[in-house]
Formats: sequence, structure tokens, C-alpha cells
Amino acid sequence: IFARYGVGTFLSSEMQGTTHSIDGRTPTNVVSSEVAHALPTLIGCTMLPLSRVLRGRFEWSGDTLLRLERLYQMGDEPRSFAIEVVPAAFVGGAVDDGLLDKPLHELLREGGFLAHHVDSLMVAVLAPKRVIKEVPSLADRPVIRSQEVFYDTKGQVLAIGLHYQDAASQKFRVRRRAF
Repeated sequence: IFARYGVGTFLSSEMQGTTHSIDGRTPTNVVSSEVAHALPTLIGCTMLPLSRVLRGRFEWSGDTLLRLERLYQMGDEPRSFAIEVVPAAFVGGAVDDGLLDKPLHELLREGGFLAHHVDSLMVAVLAPKRVIKEVPSLADRPVIRSQEVFYDTKGQVLAIGLHYQDAASQKFRVRRRAF
């Protein structure tokens, strides 16, 4: 994201800058995020066949993969949109709409799979058309796209998510010990 005086703020089409890694488990880095917490509302659930490639690569069990499209709202206002993929076997095979209106880590826990940590890669982008359709307020604004991978204690991938959130609602604070 860059600004031009008298013209406006723009999103660069080129990847510029540096990638920073923050590990909240180490004693030298602690991170906290002030993000609006909201519960998901399921707006779409597609059951897909679990391919041999994904089954082998991630050691996923079962035959069905759930593709969840969910909207996160604060009050009546949508704030973010997510696409999450998880084996149906990992959420107890639950496909009832009411049961899927919980955060992904809770769905996994209820299916007997405890998410130990999540790796997220966050990038500022313009919202794609699919996101704008569900959250019109994100049109022509930078959003934070967070690619998330949920892991158990042994490092097994439990689920994968792609979240789009209003960049203006994101605030991060990083505390580091002096060297």
C-alpha cells in the first residue's frame, strides 16, 4: 500500500517490502492482535470428494472434504469473509448448518481434533469479487488476506482457511525484549 500526495492511496501490484515472522511461543517475541471478534455465520457448505493427493499429502482421513463459506459479523454489519476447508471426518461429519456456525477450532475440537497452533500468512490485497459480493463495504479498499493452516500437536494439518478482513479494523502490537 502506498500513498501519492494529492492523488490517493493505492495497492501496489508488485510484492514489495519484507516478510516478518513472529512466533508468540518464544520468550523474545510476544504478539497481540486487536481484531474484532465475531462468530461465523455459514453462508455456504459444499461437500467435495477428498482426493488421494490431499489424503496422502496431509494424512487426512475419510472420503469427504467440507468447503465452508462463512461470514463474520459485528451486529448486523459483515466484517470479514472466510473460505475454510476441512475433512468432514475431522468435524465429526457434521454438516448441519446450525452446527457449522462455530469457530473452526471449536468444530475441530468437537470432532476430537485439538488445534495446537495456526500459521498465518497475511498480505494486503484488494478484495476479490466473491468477497465483495458478501461484504460490499470492502469494495475498492485494501483488505488483509490471511492464509491460515491449523495444526495439531504432532504437526498434522487439520484445516486450511482463507480469510478476508477490512485492513482498517486490524491493529497489531509486537513486544520484543531488548537485546
